[in-house]
Amino acid sequence: MDLALTGIPFAAIAVFALITSSTPGPNNLLLTHSGLAFGFRKTLPAFVGVYVGCSVLFVFCALGVSALVASTPLARPALGYFGGAYLAYMGYRMLGSQWTGSVEPVPVRCSAAALMQLVNPKLWWMCAFTLGRFAPPDAPVVTLTVVAATFMVCTVPALMAYTLLGSMVTRFAQSEPLRRAVNILLALATLVTAVAVVVGA
Repeated sequence: MDLALTGIPFAAIAVFALITSSTPGPNNLLLTHSGLAFGFRKTLPAFVGVYVGCSVLFVFCALGVSALVASTPLARPALGYFGGAYLAYMGYRMLGSQWTGSVEPVPVRCSAAALMQLVNPKLWWMCAFTLGRFAPPDAPVVTLTVVAATFMVCTVPALMAYTLLGSMVTRFAQSEPLRRAVNILLALATLVTAVAVVVGA
């Protein structure tokens, strides 16, 4: 095996990771809302949880879990329904929250954000597509892991940008109606995403 792994298209993976991780999705909405409600520092545990959960899921997919899920007829609908239900719940809680704080007494915990990745349909698709597109079918586990690690490293700027977005609104927007409007828009976007996830299941 070539330990240099020169066949891995790192630049293409980086561009794909930046584009896909920058589009709205469950993780981006969660981090933006948490930044809005609690500020940047208190959102960092959720950021770490999202990142760790994504990384672990990528590794599992590299080991063949995504192929197993794809071959199970009920796996995709179940994933869509559970993911949609969780997003709907999250959107409902956002609608009932205030811009100065959340219905929840504390921000989203690191462990909760990590576990959410198990029912994140967008992440499952990203894992399966990335590994299928940028690694040959007979690639060794080391190559698959390097592809997954490259993707995850390149998602950091997008995830951090969404984390900062909410906290910047809280810090610089002094109008309470404006902050409240941003919170409602995030909640509605989450609910729309939940409906799209269920319909796509």
